[in-house]
Formats: sequence, C-alpha cells, structure tokens
Amino acid sequence: MTSALHDFQQFVNWLHVPARGASEDVRRFANIVLANFATLAASSLQHSQRSTVLAELARRMLPTTDQGPPAPNPTVAVGAWVWRNLRHLTVGPFRGFRNAEPFDLQKRIVMFYGPNGSGKTSLCEALEFALLGAVDEGEMKRIAADRYLSNVHERRFTTPTLIASDQGNQPISVVADADTYRFCFVEKNRIDAFSRIAAKPADTW
Repeated sequence: MTSALHDFQQFVNWLHVPARGASEDVRRFANIVLANFATLAASSLQHSQRSTVLAELARRMLPTTDQGPPAPNPTVAVGAWVWRNLRHLTVGPFRGFRNAEPFDLQKRIVMFYGPNGSGKTSLCEALEFALLGAVDEGEMKRIAADRYLSNVHERRFTTPTLIASDQGNQPISVVADADTYRFCFVEKNRIDAFSRIAAKPADTW
C-alpha cells in the first residue's frame, strides 16, 4: 500500500496548487481521503462498502477539515519507476481474443473503438491484468482467474505481454504490481458507473 499512498499524496499536492482551480470542498475531501487512506484501503469495493465509508467520513469531517495542503509525510518513500511510458501490448488467447493480437501504445493518447463484441472490454482487462496481476470484475464475481480469463474456444489464457520504455528509452517488460499501479488504472465498470450517474437528472441525485 505504500506506493499507492505515495501516488495519492502526490495527487493531493498537485490538487492544492492554486493554478488547478480546485474548490475548497474538493481540497478538503482529498485531505480527508489522505488522512484516512489506510481505512479506505482496507474497505471492499463490493456492495458499495468503500462508498459508504467515504460518505460517512465526508459527513463527519468535511465541515471541519482544513482546506490547505497537508503536511509532508516523510515515512512514505518509494523508488522511481523503472519505466516511463507504455510501448506495446500483446493479447491472446485471453477472454475475447483467440489468437495473439498486437497493440501499439506509443502515442500520447491511444483510443480503441469498435462494435459490441469486438474485444474492447477484453483489451481493457488485458491491460488491467498486465499492470495489476488480476481483473477486478472477475474477482468481484468470485470467478476463478483461469476460468474468467480463458478464451472460450481455446479453453485457456496466456498472460498478456506488456512492454514499456525505460528511462533510457529502451524496451523493458512490465511486471504486474497492484500496489504500485493501482492508481494508474480506472476499471471499465467504474467508468460505466460514472456514466449512469451522469445520465441521471440532477434532482434525482
């Protein structure tokens, strides 16, 4: 959890830069999350448990929490990443991919689009597995990884191969590390949830 805490602390420091224009309540809420990081990390994503914990913390602490930047935490120290950007992902057999398929990730922004059933979700889950070593959707449904990740035709899966560029711009294999990369990845089901919330009329929130 140390790496995740370090990353979030950096985000909070970024959020408190005046040029970001973050509101007072946003800065207070970020400070609450940082101060209670261990409690939130121990909560579960199932049955909205983490959301319940967050809501209760905000209810109790938001009015009295300081909006200013938090004090530095010298106990949070992690080494620098060995890579600086992603280069290439090979997927398959894995979920919807029966054969090995290559994907170039070297552009600053990479977008994938296609009709239903074309493999967009499988691609996202392959990247999630390559970075975190697990797929949250499968774990939430309590489906064994070898069953959830297997291609239905091949009845097996191969761990996706993710290649990045190191600090010298040389190719390097990315080793999955959930603690380090958790805050780098937003799961598809979380995006779907945001979309459902955004689609609601304001008076139903």
